[in-house]
Amino acid sequence: MFRTLMRWLVVGWKAFGLGEIAWGHGDEHEVIVVLSRQIQAEPEMAQWRVERAGLYARHGDFQLALADLQQAEALDAGLEVVKALRGRVFYQMGRPVEARALQETYLHSHPDHVQVRLELCDTLLALGEAGIAMSELDALITASEQPSPDVVARRLELCEQQGPHGVEAALTWLTEFLQHHPLTVFEETALRYELKLGRTTAALQRLDKLIAGAARPEAWLLQKAEVLAAQGQTEATHATARSAMAAWERLPEGQRTSRAGVALRSRLESLLTPATP
Repeated sequence: MFRTLMRWLVVGWKAFGLGEIAWGHGDEHEVIVVLSRQIQAEPEMAQWRVERAGLYARHGDFQLALADLQQAEALDAGLEVVKALRGRVFYQMGRPVEARALQETYLHSHPDHVQVRLELCDTLLALGEAGIAMSELDALITASEQPSPDVVARRLELCEQQGPHGVEAALTWLTEFLQHHPLTVFEETALRYELKLGRTTAALQRLDKLIAGAARPEAWLLQKAEVLAAQGQTEATHATARSAMAAWERLPEGQRTSRAGVALRSRLESLLTPATP
């Protein structure tokens, strides 16, 4: 029984969206049945109730989830994770005040737990405390030599949502961040912001940086050519598109003939085809 159950679960967090286990494929209702049997066989094992509570919460059976968590806590008073999980359930139930108290209590003992702090940020947003949520994320980012991409992405998302100048503020913050943490995925985000704000010169500079560092530059060269075309820079557009075509031709045949490869070539050909008078 134990081995069968462990094919489905490892530790009872993913069911709450807290990212610590990998559920197997299959019917989660079947897993609940298996867990219920396991609880009957080993009623002293708090972890099985935590697992089942997670699945109940996923299906919106919040009262059943809370009951399981209460019983797990009674079996093992030192199971601190229950506070964070109960906070997650309260958040899902639309009870952010209670969720915040539990999440903050857990984080007082586990200040570096990234996922629970992200959950707290969601709770703070539900309470209209966007500024405090931003500060929570800043603290996580500052404290880490290698900040979690999830935390950085959440920080940018919150910044974007802060009124008409949100994107500009996000770009300003991200530019500073990239000076210390040059991550390609966020260089791409900065490029998107530049284009959204209509900052063509800055966008082209970022594209040149991405092209220089890319093992396969054809997609970035295509994007640069399209930006130049939108600016009416025909000669530069053609030169860049030819560079992109040369990079495309160096790809293995399987990549050239793939759907993405064919689409890329088609877009390049449209840039290189003279406009009809």
